[in-house]
Amino acid sequence: AARVAAQRSMVLLRNEGGLLPLSEAQQNIAVIGPLADSMEATEGSWMVFGHKSAAVTVLEGIRARLPEATITYAPGPQIHRQFPHPFGEFNLTEKKPIQTPEDAEAAFQTALETAQGADLVIMVLGENADMSGEFASRGSLDLPGRQEELLKAITALDKPVVLVLLNGRPLSINWAAENVPAILEAWEPGTEGGHAVADV
Repeated sequence: AARVAAQRSMVLLRNEGGLLPLSEAQQNIAVIGPLADSMEATEGSWMVFGHKSAAVTVLEGIRARLPEATITYAPGPQIHRQFPHPFGEFNLTEKKPIQTPEDAEAAFQTALETAQGADLVIMVLGENADMSGEFASRGSLDLPGRQEELLKAITALDKPVVLVLLNGRPLSINWAAENVPAILEAWEPGTEGGHAVADV
């Protein structure tokens, strides 16, 4: 039921040239983005305090759906809140050390190289779980961090790009809406979210 509910909640915003649904003939796929393998972002912000996330991530869902394909993955630079979340002590998201600028740049370049070696790129971008919900206002509706910069750089590689958005509020994606051929708004799809994204 969770999987079906997640499928039905998603919105296909753009699908130029019939890029979606992907063909099973797609055998070399790069999955890129800081949320692609994040259980917290997939499950979303409305979690019981102290709950440990157990969601199927988008990366896991795609690998399960296409077991014969070569799936490569690179997260790119981290994203994080500029200011601490008031509920931070309740561990809404897994706490990770913030990347240094040097580490973030290395992660950016690794993501570009990973995308360069693929036939098709699925980018999973949006918001961490602690960026929406109660007391989680943001000063901008743009993609946080360097996500749009990474999206532009990978789109410039002239490969088919599918953008999957994980977020709890509307986001400003004006550039993507004009330049990325396929965009799926998956919201915060919950525990079966990764399977549902792969199904769609």
